Amino acid sequence: MIKINIKKTNNKITNLQISNHANYADYGKDIVCAAVSVLSQAVVNSMILALDNRDDFFTVDEKTGQITIDVPQKVDNIQQIKLDTLTQMLEVSFRDLQEQYENNISLNFEEVEI
Repeated sequence: MIKINIKKTNNKITNLQISNHANYADYGKDIVCAAVSVLSQAVVNSMILALDNRDDFFTVDEKTGQITIDVPQKVDNIQQIKLDTLTQMLEVSFRDLQEQYENNISLNFEEVEI
């Protein structure tokens, strides 16, 4: 089961961790893994562009495949709007996938108020 953990502060995503495999189908044919991977890669690539090629906010563990995204907090107003839009899109998409494939995706939220 893919585990997606999302941390929010004041209702804005500050951190995402994506790990494990969906086990929906055989390796290379798993549409659930493919969907999560494509969404994650698209958002990371778009965030890099929004941050003027800054790429120090995410890591990929080559052994486990875990992706960690720490959404940068010290950005200008335009970048903040872009990051908020991208992370909201990712959340909505993950929620939709989790509803469709509830046996293959676990979506957890942690809200921190400051």
